Amino acid sequence: MNKPKAQGTAWESALVERFRGENLESARFAEGGAKDIGDLWVDDEFELMWVVEAKATERLNVTRVLGKAIAKGGSRTVLIWKRLVKTGKKVRQADGEKEVVIMTLDLFIELMKEKR
Repeated sequence: MNKPKAQGTAWESALVERFRGENLESARFAEGGAKDIGDLWVDDEFELMWVVEAKATERLNVTRVLGKAIAKGGSRTVLIWKRLVKTGKKVRQADGEKEVVIMTLDLFIELMKEKR
């Protein structure tokens, strides 16, 4: 396995463990090639499945990546991005927030209405 693929797998696995630590059911999807719908899934408290596209990279066109992820995974798809930059140290470091969740405005509005 090449280094970027190994790093991606580690990031996806870390997210699954984080969700499970919050008592949310989660697992990585098996790689599906053309049938791939995302990197992992997580169920919310209403047992609705969310699809997560996980990226750990310095640069990312978030609108393009999120659009492609939604086309594969459906409307309850989010992008979780861990932006790491070279700092002169051995390991790349977070620049600003360690991880961010990116979703469409329509999905955000839907979530706000669900809590009423």
